[in-house]
Amino acid sequence: MDPVLERILEKLQEQRYTCKDLEIYLNIANGATTNWKNGGKSYYRHIGKIASFLKTTPTYLLTGNIENVGDLTEEEKDFIMTFREIDKRGKQCVMDIVKDFYSLNKVAQSVRSGATSKTDSMLKIDG
Repeated sequence: MDPVLERILEKLQEQRYTCKDLEIYLNIANGATTNWKNGGKSYYRHIGKIASFLKTTPTYLLTGNIENVGDLTEEEKDFIMTFREIDKRGKQCVMDIVKDFYSLNKVAQSVRSGATSKTDSMLKIDG
């Protein structure tokens, strides 16, 4: 089987989608994915939309790597690859944690900068 199709089918399974779900999203004939499994290659013309549906990149589907994602560190690439392996519910939990952490970090920075400003203004009054 073509490695591109293997990655598509793997992503469908990881995200608990069916081939029928993908066919509906792409608005293609019922059973078209069966044709792909039997050697058809029409999925190449849909690669952008397939990547969007699977929340990945065409580069990943075509090559299996995430090299063209900018200046990411190895740690960031590893995080992304791990994130992609998590089911939809797990991804939502991770995103909630990251957003909460980001919000708390912004509040902490604001408090720290506010405390510094108050201290500076108090020194000016006293000095």
